[in-house]
Amino acid sequence: TITAETDGSERLRIKSDGNVDIGGGTHSRNLTVHSATNCVILIEGNSDATSNLMFGDQNDEDVGMIQYNHADNDLAFTVNASERLTINSSGNSQFTGIVTATEFVPTVAALANRNKVINGGMVISQRNGTSSVQLSASEQYMVDRFKNDTGSSFDMKADATQVTDHPIGFAKALKLQCDGVSTPSGSHNGGLSTFLEGQDVQDFGFGTSGAKPVTVSFYAKTATQNSGDTYGLMVGFYGENNGRQRQTRSFTVTDAWQRFEFTLEPNGTAQSDPIVNTNAHGFQIFWSLAAGSTDAVAEETTWNNTSSLVGVSGQSNFFDQVNNQFFLTGVQLEIGNKATPFEHRSFEHDMIKCMRYCQKIFNAQLIGTMNTSSRMRIMANFTVPMRGTPSYTRTSNSLSFQIAASNETSSNTTEAQGGNTATADGNSYARTWDFGGFSSLADRTFIGGNGAHVFTLDAEL
Repeated sequence: TITAETDGSERLRIKSDGNVDIGGGTHSRNLTVHSATNCVILIEGNSDATSNLMFGDQNDEDVGMIQYNHADNDLAFTVNASERLTINSSGNSQFTGIVTATEFVPTVAALANRNKVINGGMVISQRNGTSSVQLSASEQYMVDRFKNDTGSSFDMKADATQVTDHPIGFAKALKLQCDGVSTPSGSHNGGLSTFLEGQDVQDFGFGTSGAKPVTVSFYAKTATQNSGDTYGLMVGFYGENNGRQRQTRSFTVTDAWQRFEFTLEPNGTAQSDPIVNTNAHGFQIFWSLAAGSTDAVAEETTWNNTSSLVGVSGQSNFFDQVNNQFFLTGVQLEIGNKATPFEHRSFEHDMIKCMRYCQKIFNAQLIGTMNTSSRMRIMANFTVPMRGTPSYTRTSNSLSFQIAASNETSSNTTEAQGGNTATADGNSYARTWDFGGFSSLADRTFIGGNGAHVFTLDAEL
């Protein structure tokens, strides 16, 4: 045994079996560091280097390792010669492999229903199916919950289509293809928007010192000819006091699918202006594909109450060449400063969510009663309660009804007087119409006689 002392006290002991004790005492481990108070072991490296604790065997001296990278201030754990866990300087952890725990308790965002965006996977297209939609200066919905959005009557010369060109793990995407050159100037804007009701984003905590960061993520790509284009992203919330507030970002897209992630910190007006707590506009995501010189602004990373629709400085003009393409899918908005994997939902779930804003009524859903001998009072219950009082369009002037052993039909029904909508608490549940064009109606109740699509109801933001 070899011992070393300072000031009359033993500090180091190397025993006959090779075990080493530092700080006194006798132990059975290969190396023991002992202290009667707090015990600290320091591994010090330069600020641009790493500090390492390695675990090796006869075949591999670093098959396991704990490494601190002083340059990036992250801590990495290596298992079986592969890095399995990294904790970055913000405290975010990235695991490789399966994580098992007795219980997961989120402190910021929910594990389920994280994604605030409805139809972010572009799977629902009630109005158009897979048919192409001709865009223009007028705004219209393409797939459900996503519309073209214009400023100063900018002419968006493009076709929009739901397509099956998508990233791995998805089923659909929204495709825009330029079919005519259109050059923005002044306050022109052209792009895509999706909106959320204010009452659905109250958990963001905006308007308080506890406002939370939110992260927007999406997948996008272009055609080969406009690969490398840069476009703008504007994210806005609608405050109780100052209307729409915004932040902006730019992103460069190529002809290969990429995922883009942008975290919006809860700074600026997010701490002073609450999001409206109604079924009106509450939050917006806008992809700017063209912006005039007035509205191409420098990136804004602080929420501000400049409310106009904008793009970003130096962005490309999607409409500068026929056959330019822009694809979009996997849109997600969630609480937190990290984008989680896209939350795939069932088709049924997405359809029900979309039907709050757009809903089809079929002839077979209708119930009618005689108003006069030539007019029928018709009623339909909505499959899903709708936001506000919906407007409607008709796809057919033909109606068909059945009573016992006979049919009542009209191929030229006209609305004889305005109908009524059953509403409560800002939601609509049913609607009546009064249609003429019938003849010799009996005082009976009539049941819709065929399955043809008759009405499209619209309660969009």
